[in-house]
Amino acid sequence: MHWLTRSLLSAAALSALAAPSQAALTATGLSCNNGGVMTAGFETDALACSGAWAGNDVQQRDDFLLQAQMDFQSFVGNVPWVLVGKSDDAGSGPFTSSPNGISGTLTFDTAITGFFAISLMGANSFSMYLFNGGTEGITSIDYSMLGVSVNGNGMTQELSHAALITPVPEPQTYALLAAGLGIVGWLGRRRRP
Repeated sequence: MHWLTRSLLSAAALSALAAPSQAALTATGLSCNNGGVMTAGFETDALACSGAWAGNDVQQRDDFLLQAQMDFQSFVGNVPWVLVGKSDDAGSGPFTSSPNGISGTLTFDTAITGFFAISLMGANSFSMYLFNGGTEGITSIDYSMLGVSVNGNGMTQELSHAALITPVPEPQTYALLAAGLGIVGWLGRRRRP
């Protein structure tokens, strides 16, 4: 098989791996925008939300990040997301404190620029909220747990932790794909007699 054909087949295989498949999260039936939380619950309005999802966000890390990729791609493109940190990671950022309660303020240790999402975890469910810090950045966000978790009596549950996730910048994604294609092409040429 010609090296160019092999390279194109390898590129197609890499694209299939990069394309989001179906995340294995289970919906709770509670809307992340329950009670207008996207406009009333945040000092800075969220652009979109995802959830509420059953379980712990970080313990379902791969599915949680894949869900963000699928649900927020109309804003940031079809790029992977990464977990930056949680509010209960003592002193390691990206939050300056670990608040709890059904509402409060999440403060970042530095201003967050560009697109980012906050996952709010309460009891045994979580929801994600997309923000755009622009070029100036956002230093804090007021939160509400209305669209995240309620108990059997319909009472809103307190924040367990918040997680900050960000999309991988698109130029880096293309650079990784180009590097992979270059390696595949180099290997194909190297194996020719």
